[in-house]
Amino acid sequence: MGSQAPSFDHYQFERRPLTEILEDRSADDYSYDDRKFFHVQRYHISERVRNPYFANQELVRELIVRMVEKRSLIYPIPGPGNYAVRLMRAEQKLEQSIIPKYIATMDKLCHEYVELRKFPNRCKREQQLLAVQIRNADSAIRAARMGPLLYAAVAWYYFRMGLHSKEVGEILGIRHQALRQLAYRMIQTAKEIEAEQARHNTALT
Repeated sequence: MGSQAPSFDHYQFERRPLTEILEDRSADDYSYDDRKFFHVQRYHISERVRNPYFANQELVRELIVRMVEKRSLIYPIPGPGNYAVRLMRAEQKLEQSIIPKYIATMDKLCHEYVELRKFPNRCKREQQLLAVQIRNADSAIRAARMGPLLYAAVAWYYFRMGLHSKEVGEILGIRHQALRQLAYRMIQTAKEIEAEQARHNTALT
């Protein structure tokens, strides 16, 4: 008895909505062979998603403003005024003073790196160190230019959604190593804010 070649109706799904196609088959109609070809996407929610600091919206607002103040090296921290006034003051300091210094440092490092590259078989260690410093300077410039948007994005994507540092780094255009360092500083700053609020509440009682 000869075997019959399988045949297929190539037009059975033509111009049919996907919902209609799926409604033709219930979950019980799928076999194990069908399921093993399904695409399943899992998200790992880490412990940092449950971090109480980033569930408090008022604390996150204070955290974002304070992180910009720290990067701008403006004192005292926290500064006088409301969030908008403090943020505007810090961003002006970044644009007028901090970012130009970062750019000047970047230009100096790049010039030194180009000079060392003229001797490829010499000073390899110095070239590697300069390359690291250039990447760090580039990250600092990018973070300073993004300002509060950077910290708001890290608070949302990294802490609230639980995305991996590489995923968040790709979204923001920064290295994931720098992002983890930034996340650590944000947690430490959040602890400082919480401790200040606790001392303030204690003083009122």
